[in-house]
Amino acid sequence: MIFLTRNLPMRLPALAITTISMAISSHASAEAPGGPRVEALAGWNSISTDQTSSDANGATFGLRLGYDQPLGSDLSIGIDAEGSKITGKQTSRILVPVPSIPSGPFGPPTTGTQTFNAYDVHTRMGRNLYLGGRISLSLSSRIGLFATVGYANQRLKSCGERAGSDLCSGSGPVSPIPPFLPLNIRHSVNVDGVRFGGGAMLTLSRGLFANVEYRHAEYSNNVSGNQIVSGLGWRF
Repeated sequence: MIFLTRNLPMRLPALAITTISMAISSHASAEAPGGPRVEALAGWNSISTDQTSSDANGATFGLRLGYDQPLGSDLSIGIDAEGSKITGKQTSRILVPVPSIPSGPFGPPTTGTQTFNAYDVHTRMGRNLYLGGRISLSLSSRIGLFATVGYANQRLKSCGERAGSDLCSGSGPVSPIPPFLPLNIRHSVNVDGVRFGGGAMLTLSRGLFANVEYRHAEYSNNVSGNQIVSGLGWRF
């Protein structure tokens, strides 16, 4: 042990040279990814809106198609097209004033304290579409890094109901509350934005690969999203 400790300073340069040589050799064997590919994706998703202070956390799963074009021995650019399903729900409560009802057919409105109806607005996440580009860097024959950026479109489905009525969980028709307010209201909207991310890819065998990545998206209407997904794919 004393012998090893005394000779450690002398061995450090040789150890550093060996490590650098191994890294250079590994990088020299790197091969830029190229050709068409298909991937199955699954992971965690979180979307926030300006309706509530809490995020809608859930799962995401989908399919990605892509193509990569090598630019050199270790660098390539590509295109991605992706469709996925996102779960998760946000709930916010709003108060809707009840209009005054006349005391008679032609009489003046009744006076008194203003009353309100409480409504719960549930926002569920729907399908997500993405089209964008990527750049990939091979670190070795099996390991690589990539970054992505592109256009994303997220569907949001909202349902407003009288608090405690639990009608949004059903699929029945909208029922009115006499004389003015509906019992539940369903609405769907698509928000556009930009998504960017990055991750790492591991080649498992010839054609078969796995990856893990983080994405962040900024949509219109003050909607944003974060994802951590993993994928299993095949390169043709």
